Amino acid sequence: MWCITPHFIFKKDGDKVSKIYNDINESNYYFQYDNLKFYFSSLFYLDKFKRMYREFIKNETMKLKIKFKSNIVADKLILILLYKNIEKRGFKVKYNEKELSSNLLFIIDFSELSYKE
Repeated sequence: MWCITPHFIFKKDGDKVSKIYNDINESNYYFQYDNLKFYFSSLFYLDKFKRMYREFIKNETMKLKIKFKSNIVADKLILILLYKNIEKRGFKVKYNEKELSSNLLFIIDFSELSYKE
């Protein structure tokens, strides 16, 4: 059964009630990865992200390794890409509790590059 309100939609399956937030800023659904916190408009999107993130990191890291013929650790950037692919009702990601913009600019500073042989 569905119940629609101005701020969110309820879906009731037996005793389980889940909300779909129209405004992602009101959502209580989030996923924490190190110092990144991803907010989701629905439990469905959150569960999808949780199911996919490990395999997505693995696959995208392998693509980077093949392309650049080097090991590149970019887990956080890869997770932001996955988040953008899944969440359709907005963008709310916090890094160290500071909200990030949806049009991020990443700069790689090679003066602080670390490497292992």
